Amino acid sequence: MGGTDKEIRLADETLETLGGAVVRSADNRILVDNTFEGRQRRFETALLQILMGRMFPHSAELGAPVHG
Repeated sequence: MGGTDKEIRLADETLETLGGAVVRSADNRILVDNTFEGRQRRFETALLQILMGRMFPHSAELGAPVHG
């Protein structure tokens, strides 16, 4: 890693999102999508499991698989 001198530039184009930010390195080798939509995509499976567990709590107790 280099020194502590860093430069941040805002993109000219706007981002259509409910919130958050997309940050990337100047050479595009690193991209972090921390928008609401990006986080929703990354956590989709975990969110669905939590949702299904709360909607159908007895299915887990019976050992019944829950399919969407």
